Amino acid sequence: MSYEQVDWAFAHRVNAVGQLGTGLWNRVLIDATRSWKFARRSEWGNERFPPTVRPAAEDEARVRARWDEYGLGDL
Repeated sequence: MSYEQVDWAFAHRVNAVGQLGTGLWNRVLIDATRSWKFARRSEWGNERFPPTVRPAAEDEARVRARWDEYGLGDL
């Protein structure tokens, strides 16, 4: 699993209101797992989960070409 996949899971699968927990230590527990109980849906091509959304290849290439201009550095 790549860092990008982990980051995406945190951003789209975590419900901060009900899925964060702490204990008697200095760590945070985050439940970013998928529920395999979801029913398959026809609008998702009979998959259990919606497809991952990505920008169009030409849009991503255009942003990458100008990345230094944005002044964001390495993200």
